Amino acid sequence: LLAHYVSDLAERGKGERFRGSIVPRAERYLPKWLDRPFTTITREDCRAAHKRITDDHGPRAANQMMTNFATAWKVALQTLDGDIPLNCPVVAVRRHSEHAKDYSDFTYEGFLTDRARHGPVLQLAMTFTLYSGLRKANIIGLQREWLRDDRIVIPRAMMKVKDPRRGPFIVPLSPKMRAILDEALAFGHPTCPLVFNNQGRPLARLPLAHVCRHMHYTE
Repeated sequence: LLAHYVSDLAERGKGERFRGSIVPRAERYLPKWLDRPFTTITREDCRAAHKRITDDHGPRAANQMMTNFATAWKVALQTLDGDIPLNCPVVAVRRHSEHAKDYSDFTYEGFLTDRARHGPVLQLAMTFTLYSGLRKANIIGLQREWLRDDRIVIPRAMMKVKDPRRGPFIVPLSPKMRAILDEALAFGHPTCPLVFNNQGRPLARLPLAHVCRHMHYTE
């Protein structure tokens, strides 16, 4: 179901910044669903999965996974033949309210403490977000082919402001930023097109991305 959703996005030229994370997210959070016909997933399954993901990975991850599944179900209704129930079983899930956290007193020392809780690739991605000020989607989707010796050249279509008249988005690289990228490439799989990857798998999340961007533009 989710692979079909990703394929549909690609065919329509949509979701370039996030579609690569949909199936890996399902492999991580819903591995037992992958080999089941999606029409056999019940409301009870959805409620149980939402609770389990919440307990193991937090409310935002649980909400996002249910949103992906519900959207994929809608696409299947629009594009696939067969007896597909009109109501996705995710309707039975009471999703968590998501309120923005207050990071007004967040410090660089707090960033270092939080960063230390994660693996080396994620630590590098968090640090590069702080130095570059790029958005979360741009960091997770950063491609090897965009790298130059002293800059990154990001296609305008991958940016939030997509006006082609502006041309590609250029990120100048300091020696420290270049060193972070080189270290990330050394950690990642050599054939993966992504700069930040865990042995070929894209990052499923990027903690404190918004806070890092705020610190970049205010410090």
